[in-house]
Amino acid sequence: MKIKAEMGSTPLLIAALTATFTLSLVTGISGSFLDSGTEAIVQFRLPRSTLAMLSGGFLGVAGALTQNLFRNPLASPSILGIEAGGSLAVTALLVAGLSLNLAPIAALAGCLVALMLVLTFRSNLILSGLAISTAAGSVGSLLLSIALNDPGRAVSVLQWLLGSLSGRG
Repeated sequence: MKIKAEMGSTPLLIAALTATFTLSLVTGISGSFLDSGTEAIVQFRLPRSTLAMLSGGFLGVAGALTQNLFRNPLASPSILGIEAGGSLAVTALLVAGLSLNLAPIAALAGCLVALMLVLTFRSNLILSGLAISTAAGSVGSLLLSIALNDPGRAVSVLQWLLGSLSGRG
């Protein structure tokens, strides 16, 4: 099957997105189809699947906006260290034992600090971003290893860093 170049891959992408969304609604973690009615789908899977798709879409938009802002196709929040700055701030917050409700504010503050550091070295944008990302990742790993002494704290840090939709929707 050939797809015309001027048509692009949009219809194929929409079909794949629709299939993924539908399968996420009707199958569980085990991959088996649901036996019972629509209650589990409407109350749990539909809100979580919708949230996951919206979150992924927003992350894609953030990457595209970052590339456009810096006019560099290599620039992305992960390469520039912005993502690592937010992760480090949340890890420090949770290891210190502060409330999980403050995590979004800490993530935003960490991202802004990392962005300001990158902007101070604008001439070597990608290199400085990689350095910031590596440094923040290293300090975050150190804090996470400290948190392993308290299993509950370590689990909350890992759930935040890896992303969890449990309890959402």
